[in-house]
Amino acid sequence: DDDLGGSAEGSAAARFALYEWLGDSLLRAAEPAALLVIVEDLHWADSATAAALGHVAAELPRSRALVVVTARLLTESAAVGAVIDRPQVIRRELAGLDRNAIIDYLGSVGGSRPDERYADLVLRQTAGNSLFVGAVVRWLAGRVSLRDTTRTPRAPH
Repeated sequence: DDDLGGSAEGSAAARFALYEWLGDSLLRAAEPAALLVIVEDLHWADSATAAALGHVAAELPRSRALVVVTARLLTESAAVGAVIDRPQVIRRELAGLDRNAIIDYLGSVGGSRPDERYADLVLRQTAGNSLFVGAVVRWLAGRVSLRDTTRTPRAPH
């Protein structure tokens, strides 16, 4: 079933009209001043949303708009690939936090330099994903002193 209803041909025309309206609206909004649009977690998008974003991406070179999209590449779908593989797209892959960044973060939460074994534990559990690092560090900080060198760090379960 098609979300826009009607025949497949009519639905395709309605979808194209919607994409055109979206692209034109973005261009108009960016005329008086530059416009930044942020789309988080594109990997969750359905194919219609990704297609709309792809259509908008084609309009960007002639506008003062910048669209920043985040997506987890581990779960990249064909829809995401259709958006990020366009020639207008500049792709930047970001790595997770490294051990030193996690040590710094632990220190900011714990108030002083942590036992580095906690950084190793956090890195193993999170692969440096900043969202997960924050959650695991908050969990640890609520249960132990991050400076305690007498305990063996244990992961949340």
